Amino acid sequence: AVLFDLDGTVIDSTDAIVQSHFHTFDTLGLPRPTRDFIISTIGFPMEVQVPMMTDHDPEEFIRIYRAWYEAHSAPM
Repeated sequence: AVLFDLDGTVIDSTDAIVQSHFHTFDTLGLPRPTRDFIISTIGFPMEVQVPMMTDHDPEEFIRIYRAWYEAHSAPM
């Protein structure tokens, strides 16, 4: 078996993650955190990351975030 640490090793998804967060904040009408702050939260599970940035319902935030990320991060 061969294992790859894809994110951060083979690809850099930082921009896709930041853009997905920006889209989600904009969609919900919430103020955006800075790019640097979002980057500082990368690596935490979304259920931990979202409350670090907003008091908004994490489930709704994550649903919007994941839909955008899946649609825009790796076009097929």
